[in-house]
Amino acid sequence: MTEERIARTRVFLSWLREASIRHRGRIRFVVAGSIGLEPLVSRAGISETLNAFVPLRIEPWDRATALAFIADRSLRSGLSLAEGAGEALVDRIGCLIPHHVAMFVHFLRADARRRKSTDCTPDDVERVYQREMLSVHGHVELATYEDRLSRVVDPALQALALELLTEAACVGHLTAEAARSIVATDSPEPKPVEGTLRFLLGVFVHDGYLEERRGRFEFTSTLLCDWWRRRFGFEYVPVSER
Repeated sequence: MTEERIARTRVFLSWLREASIRHRGRIRFVVAGSIGLEPLVSRAGISETLNAFVPLRIEPWDRATALAFIADRSLRSGLSLAEGAGEALVDRIGCLIPHHVAMFVHFLRADARRRKSTDCTPDDVERVYQREMLSVHGHVELATYEDRLSRVVDPALQALALELLTEAACVGHLTAEAARSIVATDSPEPKPVEGTLRFLLGVFVHDGYLEERRGRFEFTSTLLCDWWRRRFGFEYVPVSER
């Protein structure tokens, strides 16, 4: 993120805003991507370029839709799901992001081929989840959650963002007390703890890492939480044990 790129982005978004207003009712502009625009332009200090746009959140599948997809994809590929296998899959993933559901089914099909079988039981689902979905084989698909932090969060705050997410993954939740302790201890910036924490939590919620539940923040996706804990949790000491 450089001054030149910020200036070019301001020009483009200002043009897009003007065009969307001028052609309202005749042309609809949609800007999509895995990283939301709002945290990026906020970091760049050009939030005013978005005030004519409406955020469009693409929700994950509901349980019925995910189960129907799993049944259809399994049938098409010759995979025979035992009773409870589909339910075990959606329970393990938690947040039913279509790509994650499809990735899990792909790993199950590959596992069945290696076993020279067409059957898939709940035990197979659990084994594939632990050995494939959370392993380096699944890393390529899930590493985008790690990589995109470097695009949204300033380099000086990236280590802090990783620690906050690792606390949430290892403990199961991130409390206000733990978050303030981490930011107060490790923040490289002189700005108040509340400002840094508010920005990072906003990024986590906006981009689908965490959501607020019962007055604390937890991972939206069980899969992402388990993967994050396995990748970053080795020798991590929770705030309450320090």
